[in-house]
Amino acid sequence: MAILRSTFTMPDGGSCPQLELAWESDWALFDRIAGVLEVELGGTWIERLDGLDERYWDLSTGSGRLTLHLQDYLGISLYPTDGAAADPSSLSLLDQALMVLNARGLFIAGSRRPSQVARLRGLSLVRLRRREPLP
Repeated sequence: MAILRSTFTMPDGGSCPQLELAWESDWALFDRIAGVLEVELGGTWIERLDGLDERYWDLSTGSGRLTLHLQDYLGISLYPTDGAAADPSSLSLLDQALMVLNARGLFIAGSRRPSQVARLRGLSLVRLRRREPLP
């Protein structure tokens, strides 16, 4: 799958652009993406919050701030730290990150989320979560 650009709708109704980098919560991939963004965008990770099933890392550069997020059921995404209130420089930084990551080919193979596969094949998500083989 290629990196997808999408919009996240916030609880207050505002919208935030984001990059969907992986459907799976791969911690090693998260670390590789973080390393590439730090070097290629010339930033510094100013905050690193790691929990049992999710991570939030904030990258600050001279021109904006981005948050790299990993969550067990949502995968890995990247978005402006201030969400819908992001300044133009952070939005531009998100575009730069998209170009950098596409150039490096850092994404997980596979073109659909499990829920899309289930709908297409008429299978239940329970079977997919149990890792039963697909027919």
